[in-house]
Amino acid sequence: MTKDMPMPKFVHTLNSGAAMYHSQELPGANRIARVGTVAYGVEPSEGEMGPIDKLKPIFTLKSKLSFVKKHSCW
Repeated sequence: MTKDMPMPKFVHTLNSGAAMYHSQELPGANRIARVGTVAYGVEPSEGEMGPIDKLKPIFTLKSKLSFVKKHSCW
C-alpha cells in the first residue's frame, strides 16, 4: 500500500520506554525517539524493566501559582 509513496526523511516511532527497552526489536526505527519523562528522571516502566532509580533528571520543571479562581458548586 505504501510501496510507491514518498517517505519522510525522519520518522518518529519510539517513546521513552521503547527507546530504552525495545529499540533492538525495531531495527531502523530508532532514528528519532521522543524522550519525555526520562528527561525528568522518571523510569518509564516504573521499575518493571529496570531499577526505579536508574535515571537522573537533566531537567526540572518549576512553576508559580499565579491565579486561584473561587467557584461555587451549585
